[in-house]
Amino acid sequence: AERHAEAVAAYDADIDGQRQRFVDHQRSLLTSVPDIIGVALGHGAALWERRNVHPDGLTVTLGWGPLPWQPVLAETSGAPPPDDSLIERPYVIADLLTPLTLNDGTTVAIVGDGAPLLRSLLVQLATTTGPADWEALVIVDRPSEWRWCDWLPHTGGDMEQRCLDADDDVALSASLDVLNTDDDRTVVVVTDCPELLVARTGALRRFLTGGRRCALVVLVPPGGAVPSVCTVVIDIGSRGRARWTPDATAAPPNRPVHLVGVTMETASLVARRMAGLLDPESPAGARDAVPPRVALSDVLEAGVSEITPAAVGRWWAANDTVQRLVTPIGIGDGVVGVDLVADGPHALIAGTTGAGKSELLRVIVSGLAARHSPARLNVVLVDYKGGATFDACALLPHTVGVVTDLDNQLAERVLMSLAAELRWREHQLRRVGAADLVEYAQRVAAGRLGEDTIPRLVVVIDEFAALAAELPEFLRSLVGIAQRGRSLGVHLILATQRPAGIVSDEIRANTNLRIALRLHDVADARDVVDDDAPARFGRGLPGRAMLRLGAQERIVFQTASTSLPRRPAPSGRVLLVEHGPGAPQGPTELDALVRSVCEVADRSTLIPGHRPWLEPLPAVLTADGFDGSGIDPGAIGLVDVPDEQRREALRWSPECGNLALFGSRGSGTTSTLITLIDALARRSPVTGLHVYVVDTVGEDRLVELRRLPNCGAVIRLGDRERLRRLVGYLGRELEARRSRSRGGGDPDIVWCVDGFGALRADDELAFGADALGDRLATVLADGPSVGMVGVLTVAPGRGAATSLAACANRWLFHLDDASEATAVGARPSKVPAAVPGRLFDIGSQRFAHVVAPRAVEARAEPACTPRPRHRRFAADAERRPSLPVTFGTLPAVIGADDLPQQSCYDAATGESQLVLGIGFEDLGAVALSVPDGEHVVVAGRARSGRSTVLRRLIDTWRQCHTSGRVIVVCPDRRSAVAALPDTGGTLAALTDEASTGRVLVVVDDAERYDDVDGTVSNLIERRRSGLCVVAAFRPEALRGEYSHWTRVVRRSRIGVV
Repeated sequence: AERHAEAVAAYDADIDGQRQRFVDHQRSLLTSVPDIIGVALGHGAALWERRNVHPDGLTVTLGWGPLPWQPVLAETSGAPPPDDSLIERPYVIADLLTPLTLNDGTTVAIVGDGAPLLRSLLVQLATTTGPADWEALVIVDRPSEWRWCDWLPHTGGDMEQRCLDADDDVALSASLDVLNTDDDRTVVVVTDCPELLVARTGALRRFLTGGRRCALVVLVPPGGAVPSVCTVVIDIGSRGRARWTPDATAAPPNRPVHLVGVTMETASLVARRMAGLLDPESPAGARDAVPPRVALSDVLEAGVSEITPAAVGRWWAANDTVQRLVTPIGIGDGVVGVDLVADGPHALIAGTTGAGKSELLRVIVSGLAARHSPARLNVVLVDYKGGATFDACALLPHTVGVVTDLDNQLAERVLMSLAAELRWREHQLRRVGAADLVEYAQRVAAGRLGEDTIPRLVVVIDEFAALAAELPEFLRSLVGIAQRGRSLGVHLILATQRPAGIVSDEIRANTNLRIALRLHDVADARDVVDDDAPARFGRGLPGRAMLRLGAQERIVFQTASTSLPRRPAPSGRVLLVEHGPGAPQGPTELDALVRSVCEVADRSTLIPGHRPWLEPLPAVLTADGFDGSGIDPGAIGLVDVPDEQRREALRWSPECGNLALFGSRGSGTTSTLITLIDALARRSPVTGLHVYVVDTVGEDRLVELRRLPNCGAVIRLGDRERLRRLVGYLGRELEARRSRSRGGGDPDIVWCVDGFGALRADDELAFGADALGDRLATVLADGPSVGMVGVLTVAPGRGAATSLAACANRWLFHLDDASEATAVGARPSKVPAAVPGRLFDIGSQRFAHVVAPRAVEARAEPACTPRPRHRRFAADAERRPSLPVTFGTLPAVIGADDLPQQSCYDAATGESQLVLGIGFEDLGAVALSVPDGEHVVVAGRARSGRSTVLRRLIDTWRQCHTSGRVIVVCPDRRSAVAALPDTGGTLAALTDEASTGRVLVVVDDAERYDDVDGTVSNLIERRRSGLCVVAAFRPEALRGEYSHWTRVVRRSRIGVV
C-alpha cells in the first residue's frame, strides 16, 4: 500500500508538471484581445509577426474558458500508473484563452448577437497577420455598420469595394470573380446573411468550393438555422457566455466559453491606426510601392510618430522664408511634396465624390501650416458647398478668412477683398522699388528696410466648378487675380468634382500645378493632367492621385489622410477606452496638428501686423461687443468696406435728411428704428432733439422709447385721436418754421412711422376729412429743410415706391421677393441675406449691420407735457418749447377747474377772451375772442350741449367783467340757463338812454323768441356800448328765416357750433 501511494504521488507530480508546461505553452502562443489592441494602436513589434505558413498564422481567441487536456504518458519520468483509472480520468484546465484557427476550409457559424465577437476576430487577424497572408471580404445586410473594415490594409487590392451589400448580386458576383485567382493568400469571408449559403449554385457557395484558400464566418440570428457548410458553431447566450462546438461533424460535447467582443468604435480606431501601413511581403506591395493609405505624420517628417509643438517649431524655423512654400502631400516613390512658388504659383485639383478631394485640401492646408509660420503664410478658405471641409483648418492661426455658402454678395466681397489685397501688395512693393515678393523679402532680410515681411496668401476654393456655373463673372475675375498675383505672393488652389467644360485655356495657363484624383471620365482626366490614368483609379482607393508638374512630369501617389487617429507617444502601457453609442471619436492627427500649431503660434512673436482678409460682418452685433470695437459710440452699426480692407461706423443724423428702412417683416427694420432713436437720444440733449413715434404694426418694443426724455409720444395706429393730434402738430410746426427763419432755438424733430405703408393704406386716415396721409407726405417732403425729418419703415407692396420717393436716405433690408428691390433703386442681387439687421445702403452702395437694440434706459431728464398755452396769445418763445410735446386724450368731461387758464379782457384791443374749454389739436385752452360791440351765436341741436356752452359763456364773461350784468331770456322757463343766479333784469331797462355798463344778454331757444316789439333788434342796431348778445338756437329752425332778429347777431360771425 505504501509503494502504491508513492507511485500515485509520483505520477500526479509528473502530470502536474506536464500540465503546467502545457499552460505556459498555450499562454505563449495566444494573446488576449486587450493586448492585441494595444499592439495595433501602438504599432508594436508583434504587429504582423505571424505568417500564413505558421501553425498559429490565422489563430484568434474567442475568450477564455475550460480547455480539455490529455497528458502524454510517454513523457512521465516514473513508472507507469499503478491504476488504469488514473489514465482514463478527464483532465480540464480552467480559464485558458480559447483558440480558433481560421485555416483554409474552416467554416464558423456564430448564433446570436455575434457582431462584437466577429469584430474581435477581424481585429485580431488584422493585427497578428499582415495583408501578405490574408484578405477580407465582408458581405452584410447593413454595410454602413461595417465600413470601418475599409480602413484595414487587408481590404485593399484591385477590388473597388470590400464591404458589399448582400442584396447587390451584381457587385457580389463581380467581387468574387476578382478574388477567384491563384493567389496564395487566404480569403476570410464574413457575412450576416446565412441564406447566401443555402443554394449550392449560389455565387458564395461556388466560391467556397473553388480553388482559392478561404475561411468563412457567418452570423446567424438567434434561433436561426445553422448553414450545413459550417463545421464550427458558437452559440451565444447572455452576458457574454457561450458554448461552442469545435467540430460539428464529430459531435463532441459543447464547451463553455466567456466571449470577448470589441465595440464598433474600438474596431474603427484600430482600423484607422493601421490604414497607412504597407506590408512589404504582400503581392500588391511587390507590384506597387504606393501604399493604400498614408498617415499625415508619415509625410511631415521621417521618424516623426507624433505631431508635437516641438516638431512644429522646428519646421517653422527651417522654413523661415517666403522664397519657398513647400508642403508634403502623400507618398509615391517616397514622400511627394509640392512647392507653390516653384511648381505653381496656382494649383488645380479635381476628383469625383469619394475620391478624397476634400481630404487632400485639408492635407495641403495643414501641411503648409505645419511647415510655415503665420508670419510667412496666410490662408483664406472658400467652400462654395458650405460643408465641413475646412472646419478643423479654420482654427489654424494662418487662417485669416473662412467663407461658406457663397452667394452673389459674398462672391463679390471675396473679389473686392482680394483685389484690395493685391493693391496693397503692389503699393508695398512699389514703395521700396521691389519687383516681386522675393526681392522685397531679400531687402528686409538684408536690413535695408525697416519693414516686416509680407506673408504669402493662399486662397483655397472648393467646388469652383459649381461656383463658375452659377457665378461665371466670379471665375473670370479669379483668373485676372491669378495673373496679377504671380509676383505678389498670392496663390490660388482651385478644386472641383466636375472639371468638364470648366478647365479653360486661361485656367490651364495659370495653373501649372495640377492634381487629379479618381475621375469618372477619361476626358476629365485629360483636361486636368493630360493623362487617362485617373479615370482608372479604383473606387476602393480613395486618395490615389496623379500629380502633374509639367508637360512630361507626372507622379502617381497616395495622398495623406488627416482623419486617422492621433498616434500616441511610445509607452509601455495600453489604455483602452470603451465607447458608448454615439460617443465621439478620439482626436485625429489633424486635431493634434492644429493644437500643436496653435500652441506654437501663441508663444511666437512672428505674427504679422497686416491682416489681408477682413471677416464678413457678423450675423449678430450686440452693444457690448460694439462698444469695445473702437468705433465711435455714436454709431449705430458697422459698414463693410472690403475694397479698402476696413470697416467704418454706420451713422445717421437728422442733418442727413429723411430715412427709409425698406424690408420684409422680420428683416430688422423695427430693431434698427429702435437702435437709431436710442443712439440719437444718447448723444442729443432734450432741448436739441424731439422724437415722435407712430406704431402701425403693434410692436411692443417701441413702447420702451417712451422712457427717453427726447420722446414725446409713441402712438398706435388705433389711437386715431392722438394720431390726428400729432399730425396736426407736425403740420402747424412746419408752417410755423417756414414762416420764420430757422434759428438756434428750434430743436430737431424726428418723427418715425413703423409701417408707413399701413398708415397710407388706411382709407379713413389717408383719404378722410383730415387726409392724414397727404398731410404727412407734405411734412415728409418739406420738413427736412426746417429740421423736421422722417424715419419710416416700409414693407414691400403697393405704393411702397411712392412712400420712398421723398426719402434721401434709403436702407435696403432682406426682402422675401428680391425683385421688390427696384422700389428703392437697387438690383435684386443687392438684397441682403435673411439676417435681421443686415442692410444695403443705397447711397454708399455698401452693406452694413446694425447693432441689436439694447434695453432703453430712462435718462436724467424725464419728458413731460409742456404747460398748455393760449394759442392766440402765446409768445414766439412759447411756441418753441424746450421739451417735446406730449399728446394726451381729450377728456369726455371737463370741469371749470381743469381749464388751463382764466378768461380775461384785453383793454388794449377791446377784446374779451372767453375761455370755453380745451382744444382738440393740442389740448390747450380754447378761447372765444369777442371784440366790443360784437355778438355771439351758439348753434346746436337739442341735447347737443347748447345750455352747457351758455352757462360757460356766462361764467367766463363774468370773469372778464366782474361789474357787468347778465340778463337771460328764455321762452321755455324749464331751460337750465333760466335758473342761473344773478341773471334777472329785463330788456326794457336796457332801452333807457341812461343805462350804462357792460351787459351780457343771453337768449336761449332764440328761434322761439320772436322779439315782437323789436327790443333786442333795436339794442343791437343802436350798438349800445358794452352790450353783447348771445343767441342760442337750433340751426335747422332758422335756416330759411332771413328776417329773424338773430340775423344781426349772426352778422358778427362769432360763435360756437
